[in-house]
Order: sequence, then structure tokens, then C-alpha cells
Amino acid sequence: MRAALAILLLNAASAHAETRRSLLDPVEPLWQPEAAVQSETGFDPDRDRPTAYGVRGSRRFSAGLRGAQDFEDNTDTSLFAQQTWFVVDDVEIGVEGAAWWIFQDDDTWGISSSLVVRYHFYQEPRFSAYVEGGIGLFIAADNVPDEGTSFGLMPRVGAGTSFLIDERDTRLLLGIHWHHISNARLNGEARNPSRDGVGVYAAVSVPF
Repeated sequence: MRAALAILLLNAASAHAETRRSLLDPVEPLWQPEAAVQSETGFDPDRDRPTAYGVRGSRRFSAGLRGAQDFEDNTDTSLFAQQTWFVVDDVEIGVEGAAWWIFQDDDTWGISSSLVVRYHFYQEPRFSAYVEGGIGLFIAADNVPDEGTSFGLMPRVGAGTSFLIDERDTRLLLGIHWHHISNARLNGEARNPSRDGVGVYAAVSVPF
């Protein structure tokens, strides 16, 4: 019995020696740092991890759709693009270009260029809430509103949220704002029938 036990112990020691010949041999770690791991999508954290959202100096490009209603059978819709910069943490300033389709008594189309400012007053890793404002110049192929002029100003004030939708910091923006078009009485009070309504938008924002 003792002889059989001794033989088993010798065999186990021999097998262990073949597996690891020295205490100095490196041991493969059970856990590897995240930076050394690539996901099935090809994401390399060491290479592709974006700057934290809302950090000073970071830049974003956004594109989306907007719709606005004045509750008087007039609807304004647009396709827009924005380029923004975080000038300080959580404060975003940028420019926007938009193409508009105006549905009123005499339907028309137009273009606008705007300055936009956002303050992200609440930040979580996957979510932020912000307030925003802006002012833009609007030119249309016909009068907007119908009794107005083809040139107008487009101030706006609103609020929105951003949601993280992938590991590359792509974000979904959802917002609501006051929608306004008027010519600031440049052609007199009689030619300044302003349009006021509620606008909503959805956009996708990516870092660059």
C-alpha cells in the first residue's frame, strides 16, 4: 500500500515538473487589462477610447431632423447638420446649417445658418441633460409666414438630452425648443407677422 502511494506521488511530481520547470517561470494571468483586449467588433480600448463626453477641447459632428408646429396648420421641417466644440467643460458652442421645407398656404423651402450654445448641466456616463439657445438667419424661396418676407431671423431656446448608444461615444440627441421666424421689423410692422411654435428634433452626434 505504501509502495503504491509513493509511486502515485512520484508520478504527480514528475507531471508538475514537466508543466512548470521552475518557480521563476512566468505564470499566465487569469485576467488581462482591458487595453489588451479587442472585442468582436474590432474595438481596441487602447486605440479607440474617446475623450470623455463634454470635456473642454472635444469636438462633435451632429446630423438630424427637426419639425415645428404653430398649431395654426403651419408646419416647418428641416434636415440639419451641426459642428460643435466644448469651449469649457460641459459648455458646447457651434454652427448649424439646415434645409427647410415650409408647409403653409403657399408651401415653400428655405435654408438657414445658426449659432448654437448648449450647457450640459447634468452628466452621467451614459446620459446628459442640457439647455440650449441659438440665433439664425433664414432665407426662403417665398414669404414665411405668408404675409411676411422671404428673409427672417430664427431665435430659439430649449432643452434636450443625450444618450450614449455605442462604445465609440456616438450619442442620440433628443430636444424640444421654442421655434420662431420673423424679420425683426426690417420691412415695417405690417410685414412682420411672426411665426411661433414648438419644435422637436432628433440627431446623431459623433466625436471627431
